[in-house]
Amino acid sequence: MKLKMKINSKMLVFILTTTLIIYAVALGYVSMSARKTTFNDATKLVNIYAVEYAGKIAFGRYG
Repeated sequence: MKLKMKINSKMLVFILTTTLIIYAVALGYVSMSARKTTFNDATKLVNIYAVEYAGKIAFGRYG
């Protein structure tokens, strides 16, 4: 199916397609980066609490 478009329409389609692709890639990168950072921060926080409460249990201070 061949569409006849004027040069303005072709340029608009090309620019919009390129913009959408770049936007999708950037959004994906930011999302994956945020997910990785969040996971690492949560892991560090869990380890800190685990060490803290392990010390309290070992020395008999439960509160």
